[in-house]
Amino acid sequence: MFHWRPTDSAKRLAKEWKDILLGDDKKWDQVVFNDLVRQVLGPSLEGESGLFYAYDGTLKLGILPASIFCSGHTYFVQVVPFDCLCSY
Repeated sequence: MFHWRPTDSAKRLAKEWKDILLGDDKKWDQVVFNDLVRQVLGPSLEGESGLFYAYDGTLKLGILPASIFCSGHTYFVQVVPFDCLCSY
């Protein structure tokens, strides 16, 4: 899940990501995204915000908490089995 702010840096990342994926149908979107974001990591922003710089050194990036923004894996594999819906 993404929340993108329309900053110049975010737009450059989205365009580069799209261009790479459209140029090679064998590439996986998540791997390409991770590679792009990790080009320049750090430093962290001041305080306890959990934000840090990534991609080209100007993109502010933060990780969304899984307790509020869970992925399909988190929900269907880690949560649903504990719903206690028994069929007996």
